[in-house]
Amino acid sequence: MPETDGTEKDQQCCCVNSTLLLRAFTMFTRFSLFFVSAVLFLIYLDIQRTHGNNVMEAVPYAGEQSTSIKCLQPTEDLSNILQNAPVVLAGRFRQRFGKANVKLTSDRFSFSDQKFNATVLVTNVYKSFVHEQDQITVGSFFTPTANSHDGPGCLDAFYRNSKYIFFLRRNMNADNFYDVTHNPHPYTEELDQNIQAKQCVNCCK
Repeated sequence: MPETDGTEKDQQCCCVNSTLLLRAFTMFTRFSLFFVSAVLFLIYLDIQRTHGNNVMEAVPYAGEQSTSIKCLQPTEDLSNILQNAPVVLAGRFRQRFGKANVKLTSDRFSFSDQKFNATVLVTNVYKSFVHEQDQITVGSFFTPTANSHDGPGCLDAFYRNSKYIFFLRRNMNADNFYDVTHNPHPYTEELDQNIQAKQCVNCCK
């Protein structure tokens, strides 16, 4: 039986150790890449939650998930809207109330169409708003169920925590209440920058 010296055995051990180290390094690299990807994804979600319209976080009321566009897109130039609205700000819907108090009487709407007010958490100010409170009441809104409509306050659906840009006028008959002058616009960074370029008196983003 041939004899083997210690050198050959050492070489075999070195090969085995190198293979194990290579496998361990590969597994560590894959785990590190996965961990970094997960962290970056969570950071991205947090940025969207803070700055974007955040559809994932928005919560619809029962029976009001919008599957089609009911509110007509505004044809008025943004500059005119900004000029005609005394108050312009961005905010997130919180709660709505008064849905059953007043119903629209126009023949263009079904009996299910109802006006309601909503509380809005102010996140950014573009024009003429004094920060007495971070949360205000805005009204009135409605979600048409019959035909499309382009009147002030039209919403395809109401989602809690969804972010919009609001064009308002302060109601002098009620404290901390603002009337809508135009349809709210879903918040986007592009629209935000466009408004800031046109008019931004006290941006606090």
